[in-house]
Amino acid sequence: MSAAIDPVTLSRMLGQEHRPTAQQAAVIGADPGPMLVVAGAGAGKTETMAARVVWLVANGHVRPEEVLGLTFTRKAARELGQRIRRRLGQLAASRAFRAAADPAVLDALAAIAPEVSTYDAYAGELVRAHGLLLPAEPAAEILDEATRWAMAREVVRDRAGLDSRRGVDALTAALLALADDIDGHLADPAEVRAQTGAFLHLVAQTPPSARQKADPHSKLVAVLAAQRDRLELLPLVEELHRRIDAAGARTFGRQMALAARLAREVPEVREVERRRHRVVMLDEYQDTSHAQRVLLRSLHAGSAVTAVGDPMQAIYGWRGATATNLAGFPEDFRAPGAPPAPTLQLTTSWRNPPEVLAAANLVADRAFAGRRRTVDPLTARPGAPAGRVDLALHADVDAELAWVADRMAEEAAAARAAGRPLSAAVLVRRNADCAAVAEALAAAGVAAEIRGVGGLLELPEVVELVCHLRVLADPADDEAMLRLLAGPRWRLGAKDITALARRARQLAAYAGARERGDDAGADATEGEGPLARLGADLDALVAEAGAPATGLGHAVADPALGDGLYSAAGAARIAELGERLGRLRRWSLRKPLPDLLADVEEEFGLRVEVAAAAGGAGPVHLDRLADVAADYARRAGADLPGFLGHLERAAAHDRGLEPGRVRVTGDRVEIMTVHKAKGLEWEVVAVPHVCATVYDRVRLESWLTRPEKLLPELTGDAAGEGAGGADGPGLLDGTPVLDAAGAADQGQLVKAIEGHKADLRAVLAAESERLFYVALTRAGRRLLVSGCQRLGRGRKTPDGPSAQLLALARAFPEAVGPWVGEPGADPLPLPDAAGLAWPPEPAAGDGDPARRSREAAELVRAALAEPTAAAAPIDRDLSRVWADEVTLLLDERARAAAEVVEVPLPARLSTSEVQAMLADPGAFARRRARPVPYRPNRFARRGTAFHAWLEHRLGAPAMIDEEELAALAGVPVAADAPLAELKETFLAGEWADRVPEYVEVPFDIGIGGRRVVGRIDAVFRIGGRWAVVDWKTGRRPTGRAARLAALQLAVYRLAWADRRRAAGERVDPGDVRAMFHYVAEGVTVEPDRLPDRIELATSLRAPRPGAAGGADGAGPEERVDGG
Repeated sequence: MSAAIDPVTLSRMLGQEHRPTAQQAAVIGADPGPMLVVAGAGAGKTETMAARVVWLVANGHVRPEEVLGLTFTRKAARELGQRIRRRLGQLAASRAFRAAADPAVLDALAAIAPEVSTYDAYAGELVRAHGLLLPAEPAAEILDEATRWAMAREVVRDRAGLDSRRGVDALTAALLALADDIDGHLADPAEVRAQTGAFLHLVAQTPPSARQKADPHSKLVAVLAAQRDRLELLPLVEELHRRIDAAGARTFGRQMALAARLAREVPEVREVERRRHRVVMLDEYQDTSHAQRVLLRSLHAGSAVTAVGDPMQAIYGWRGATATNLAGFPEDFRAPGAPPAPTLQLTTSWRNPPEVLAAANLVADRAFAGRRRTVDPLTARPGAPAGRVDLALHADVDAELAWVADRMAEEAAAARAAGRPLSAAVLVRRNADCAAVAEALAAAGVAAEIRGVGGLLELPEVVELVCHLRVLADPADDEAMLRLLAGPRWRLGAKDITALARRARQLAAYAGARERGDDAGADATEGEGPLARLGADLDALVAEAGAPATGLGHAVADPALGDGLYSAAGAARIAELGERLGRLRRWSLRKPLPDLLADVEEEFGLRVEVAAAAGGAGPVHLDRLADVAADYARRAGADLPGFLGHLERAAAHDRGLEPGRVRVTGDRVEIMTVHKAKGLEWEVVAVPHVCATVYDRVRLESWLTRPEKLLPELTGDAAGEGAGGADGPGLLDGTPVLDAAGAADQGQLVKAIEGHKADLRAVLAAESERLFYVALTRAGRRLLVSGCQRLGRGRKTPDGPSAQLLALARAFPEAVGPWVGEPGADPLPLPDAAGLAWPPEPAAGDGDPARRSREAAELVRAALAEPTAAAAPIDRDLSRVWADEVTLLLDERARAAAEVVEVPLPARLSTSEVQAMLADPGAFARRRARPVPYRPNRFARRGTAFHAWLEHRLGAPAMIDEEELAALAGVPVAADAPLAELKETFLAGEWADRVPEYVEVPFDIGIGGRRVVGRIDAVFRIGGRWAVVDWKTGRRPTGRAARLAALQLAVYRLAWADRRRAAGERVDPGDVRAMFHYVAEGVTVEPDRLPDRIELATSLRAPRPGAAGGADGAGPEERVDGG
């Protein structure tokens, strides 16, 4: 190729509808080398990054497998990777490009395998590959937050003599936060100790001021206490690190710190990585931490690194993002002897209309006021349609939410009339505001869904299931039992619950009397004097403390129904609940945890309830809890009380565990925080509660009063040399450092500290401004921004509008709607219980399930009132035994005569059983009901012998010998391919010289509440991606058989992704390649699409002919490689 292909020509060769803009073309076609791209919101950064990779490959600067892309989430990594691979595939197929391309480039495009991953996954891969050079354990397990909290709490409890005013839990939280800060900023406990000691020495050496009444100054007392507390926490941090290392585990923060050390201290690692990855793409660089900055700078400074970020979207400083990384990139990554890396911009928004951009640019102008501007204002794309901005200020929060709900109702009605799905969101600053927004939308008849706020353990169906488990483990757990009794399932009234509590106290008295002996209470008070009575009282206290607790659960099990304590309906419900719990205690408590959860779900119909709920997620979250239980069950000594303790720690310290993955249904408004909304977009966006108390006032938590915070000098984003630059201070110049050099006495030192606090508050206020900017730039057509004079209830001081809302109203008066300029004199009243009904009615939603439940109950009562019910057997009578025996016999006869026999689905399935069940549920059920062995098959024996030979060749002994597997059948084998020919064909094919990373990998994963087990033949690392391969000795299937066979690969892909995540590598199933190699034909088949976990779980929950993930419909396309 004589001349380079420019980006516009390349776009034309690829047949793209839109040509790159001048700014995009400058980025795409820049010479290989370090480059910073400042990309505004909606400026098409993902497409531009993919196009740059394509341009570099097309012009021979790099091969596809030499490209590394890093981003923060698995979703973003998957999107970027798919886009790069798709574009490279288009490039390889373009006739115009092939006619002009260099033969070496065409050869490179034969294998399109760029590596796109998350920052954490890349760090984990480095530590696994090179950790022994530090040394560090390469295969350490990543701790979940609940287990880490438990370990830290033990460290705190084991440490005697802590001089702290905080309790054990508060100290544990501080210990973990300080450990995270130390890891994230690559600090050393010795450095922290020295800097903290230096500050204490400074204060001690500073004399009191002339008018000071006490030494130290009253405003220094809390500051000094925090520094001393930090010194006491440092030995605990070191001990926690020792215990985690001894357990062969680590945290994500510790893993990143180890990777940064490897990159900085071991030259061999740098050399290996620079050879592997000649081009590096860094996404969302403004959100990286100091450890990530050191890692990437040490490995790739001077290379062809393209970092993309936006200073106006730096909103994650509270979780470790380092503000100075983006501004420091040109110096950090400059090549030796070369000028700083160039900075280019992308400022054309492909998302927002001009009206929304005008509002967002105003917010950016205010943020950059008095600072050096590092990103130009955004402009709308050519031909962008007009949008709309609505501004409002209301008297109170109720009026504001009603206004937002009415606007959303208008949009929902317009979407229905136009026959299009509703694309709308309400973005709030605080999690606590989501519920009120959802209630207001529901009152206006608008379907809504809160996203990304509550954890798994906060979801209603999971709460109910866990309450049942708590009552089974401890009948004295009154909190859990009360939730069940007063909940929508049993709905006991106050009188019946009070009677149950009285019965519980009665049972406790009986138990105490048995412990003391029948006459102990009478004898203890007879004529022995005060000392004897005191001794008797002490004995009674000891006996009471040693006696097991008695609670509502015991009363439900033994309610004394014949004593007339309860209402008729209450008595019936208590009896039914007691009977169900009794069955579970009798038959299920000794089962493995996943089976116990399944029994509870079946006994109380939880799965049926969530499946029948309109607009719900179905049993996805119950499946997720079953997976958590299965993972916990693999631990030594796992039991129900231990599992409940694990859930309690996860609820408090692991954000309640991650919920199941749910596909968002359309035609509903999504409610979430602004932080969760970053990277997303909707046609209509409402940003409520833009009040001074929400967006303007910041809460300062700094090293001055929080011992878990590092001194600014020890952080990677301290404002130091070079901050600001020649043109004045920048937007992200880092954390201010205390300047106390001129303090002659403690009074002046206090003034310096107050100035330092003001600087810290300014940093937080600037981040709040950027957060508001992010909220505005999510809107693709219409933007609603509102506030209210009174947001909090019961507060005398009004909240008032934010300065941001007032500035928008001044700049865009035409957008102003309802506007209440002055707050009312009276505060908002606190809510009371007037008009509330208890016990509550079952929640009524779409379709009024409460009414349906009442109608169904009437039908049941009518059926029970039939004359045939008059001869019902008598409880505790021989007639009841006869009735039960006859019922069993009649049921057995009915099952024998039935054409359709219900067979319970096992809790544990092999991969082949999953395929068999989905291929023919009827045949699978017959074999489950009457299992018989398969007839021996010579083809199966030949396949088994080939697998044994191949395992031996690859260095892994066969786990099962040929004779044990001789009964396998069901997969056709080529009759003309004897074993010797199979071996010869394999040795002549593409896989013969490849060395697998793993062979015969067993797995046990959760799908749809079931355990699926199996074994993966081989796992390879191809082009930076994991690839699972299953060897097949039969002919390649077609049609429905091929689609059913692909289910096996779908399970394998999920299993390997789960296994890598357990090892600390953040791998999404979509990042794992999966393929069959048909040995007899020398052909490798890799489906383009495989069912995900949700699709497989749906199939497993309701197996029926033709339901095997599209087995009878249009199946996934396949790519066939000839061998």
